[in-house]
Amino acid sequence: MAVIQTGSIVSDIRGSVGNETFARNQGGLYVRARAGPAGEPSANQIAIHESVTALSQVWSGTLTEAQRETWRTYAAQFPRRNQWGETSLKNGYTRFIAVNFPHHVAADGIGFASAPTAPPLGPTNFSFTATTTPDTFTIPIPLLPAANPDNDLWIFTYVGAEQNQGVSFYRHPFQLLDVTTKTKTAWTAVALTIVVDPPAYTTAKKIWLRLRVQDSATGSLSTTAYASAIFDA
Repeated sequence: MAVIQTGSIVSDIRGSVGNETFARNQGGLYVRARAGPAGEPSANQIAIHESVTALSQVWSGTLTEAQRETWRTYAAQFPRRNQWGETSLKNGYTRFIAVNFPHHVAADGIGFASAPTAPPLGPTNFSFTATTTPDTFTIPIPLLPAANPDNDLWIFTYVGAEQNQGVSFYRHPFQLLDVTTKTKTAWTAVALTIVVDPPAYTTAKKIWLRLRVQDSATGSLSTTAYASAIFDA
């Protein structure tokens, strides 16, 4: 592993270039060999690949030019932020994939052919409890994002691999655990409870959840929020 010292031209670098991956930890910037998939792809990896491929084909072969233009306009109006919090413009194709991807993985369908007219939803900060026998995740409500939508919401919940309690950071892999539709009235009143069957987790292990919400009528999608909890018996 090499350690990197930046200068006046480059102050930071993240992500992969060629066969190297650049990252940062408490010791500073470092580079390591880029890790590829080990063995056969999992069902989750296959589903992700198939969804991106299907959405790409829809973009090029199904959408009209007018529909593609709505996504280009949306991308220009509502730029995303990169890993340093700086504004980062994305093209219309990228935003079409991003908005439709959660729904396509969950329901194998195209949720939104035209871009949302409203801005993306704000961050959805949350916490949860995790118990075994049965394995259950309980997320208290409300989880109101910065922009409170007037329509029903889709809640996409992803789960990571269980870790030891001392692990304080977890990045991947995550897989889709649950998709729930909440009406606006239930959004502020009823907890989200996800029961995992068959049992898959261990008492005293730490688990991370990743959560996004989407306005089911407009397609406005929230940023991703993360939280962790220890499984109790």
